[in-house]
Amino acid sequence: RGLMEMTSASWKNIAREKAAMGLIIFFPILIVLIAGITSPEGTFPLLLDGKLVTPQPTFEEISIILYSLTAIAFVSSIVSFILSFQMKKILPRLQVMGYPSWYLNLSYIIVTVIISAIVALIVSLIAFNWIEPRSIIGFVTSLILVAITYALFGLIIANLSKTKEIGLYIILTLSFIDTGFLENPTFSNQAKDRKSV
Repeated sequence: RGLMEMTSASWKNIAREKAAMGLIIFFPILIVLIAGITSPEGTFPLLLDGKLVTPQPTFEEISIILYSLTAIAFVSSIVSFILSFQMKKILPRLQVMGYPSWYLNLSYIIVTVIISAIVALIVSLIAFNWIEPRSIIGFVTSLILVAITYALFGLIIANLSKTKEIGLYIILTLSFIDTGFLENPTFSNQAKDRKSV
């Protein structure tokens, strides 16, 4: 019963953040739709581990996958950060009331995983309008694993940040730099070409 109460309280805490909830709901849908609509035509000669990918992926497929990752990273890191930051404030009071700390920690994990899984499914369903993965289960599972990874970033930054605003700026900057540039195969491929010239 105590765990259910904590999970419900964690959900209510994240639901109170109106702006965050709006972004969580609309941003993933919007960003994947924009990627699908605005992607240029044609194929891209992509090198992975020094080998040319065949058949060559289209710009559309690369854009959809990258923006799907960006959407998942954004949502999971924001949810994780907000819950972790709030948990840091109310944990001492809950311990005084007799609730063990692992109740709150577990409720935080449950809410984060549920929201991340729902967003991963929504993003996947939208992405399937443009891409056909060899394994649907593998694609969705990989997005959920990405969500868990970025949720850990949110947890770490929440515990290091003194204010919510600074923490949000940091987590958003790291998420977008990582998914938009560092893990973008088109950028990394161009960098390798420049080095070889």
